[in-house]
Amino acid sequence: MQAVVFDPELQERLDRFHALGGVVDYCAFSLNGAEISEALHKEAAVGFMEYIARAKNWAFRIDSDAAVGRPIGREEFMGPYYHWKRRRLIVRGTGQYVNRYFLAGAPETKENVVRLPPNNSEYVTQGYAQAFSEPSYGMRAPAEEVNRLFLEINQQLFSGFPAELEIRRWSTDWAGYFDAGHEWWGSFLWTLYNPLAGWIVAVGASTTD
Repeated sequence: MQAVVFDPELQERLDRFHALGGVVDYCAFSLNGAEISEALHKEAAVGFMEYIARAKNWAFRIDSDAAVGRPIGREEFMGPYYHWKRRRLIVRGTGQYVNRYFLAGAPETKENVVRLPPNNSEYVTQGYAQAFSEPSYGMRAPAEEVNRLFLEINQQLFSGFPAELEIRRWSTDWAGYFDAGHEWWGSFLWTLYNPLAGWIVAVGASTTD
């Protein structure tokens, strides 16, 4: 496999996302004509760690032999903080509604509160949508802009989440990248094979307060 250099439009959106406080990291790999396999998913997962270590000049342990991935569906990957039909993130409110959630862009009123499945332990981020929109220090942008970036980035990377996507979620005990998130916010690594684009995208996140 070979690491992909994102086109300028996508890179600009990713840079904007990170400038606003986003903590999700992305790296893509071209298959160069190879057939997709579990081994290639693992190669992308390990390649992501090596990329992060170089890009952030960050030395951390990587025990690739311990990495374990399992196939998951789009709904598990996205988590409960996204409304598929409305194509809207479900985001934390402000002011008196800071402990309530709303569709991105909806007026913050009692009638518009979105009820989510309970998280029965201390706070842990649930899925890609929440990892994107709710870093530990919050996003420094209106929910509408965050939602727009979310849709645009996903369209370019994942072709808008077609059914053909092949997704694996990886264990989080085999690299130092994950350590910070284990303290509170959460640690994640997913690999997504997009046959429409011909690449595997590794998506990772790990942070704390």
